[in-house]
Amino acid sequence: FGGIPGVPVGAEWEDRQDCSSAGVHRPLMAGIHGTKKSGAFSIVISCHYKDDKDFGDTIYYTASGGRKRWSDSCPPKRLRLGPQIFDQQWSDRGNEALVTSRDTGNPVRVVRSHKVLSDFAPAEGYRYDGLYTVESAWKEKNSKGLDICRYKLEVSCSLDHGALIRLMSCHRGFQVNLPCPVARSQIPIASHLPSP
Repeated sequence: FGGIPGVPVGAEWEDRQDCSSAGVHRPLMAGIHGTKKSGAFSIVISCHYKDDKDFGDTIYYTASGGRKRWSDSCPPKRLRLGPQIFDQQWSDRGNEALVTSRDTGNPVRVVRSHKVLSDFAPAEGYRYDGLYTVESAWKEKNSKGLDICRYKLEVSCSLDHGALIRLMSCHRGFQVNLPCPVARSQIPIASHLPSP
């Protein structure tokens, strides 16, 4: 869990293979890496579900599962990203992992893809955007009336605020609303001012 030594927030890769080789998100296709027992180590936000919402320091993430896996052609072909046709289940491996992370409070590494429909997405490739905690998990209906498992993730207080500010400040028209205020002791004192 946590950051990968030698990989700073804002590190970028051309493709999923390079991101995997760096150890930030191991799976080449799955959006969630983890197990029910251990929890989630990392997620990739790729906007494969229309219900995903990315507000920078807060992410509403749709879980995995329920998609059509095979084409209707003869012979059928494996679909890389078929439409959702079934209800999502908590029992899906990745979904269970994120529920465990909610329960344990362990941080989850977040990688954003250039495919995300968000002002916080990189222009190209994949970018490591630091640690987030899973605050809540619930089920709701999507626009097709199918069950989807949803998660709310918040940027972790353990993330270096300077790195987050630099990361977020490069995005269009957004202001950073940090959920963890900077401690008063971290504010530099103006020593040149006269004593009261």
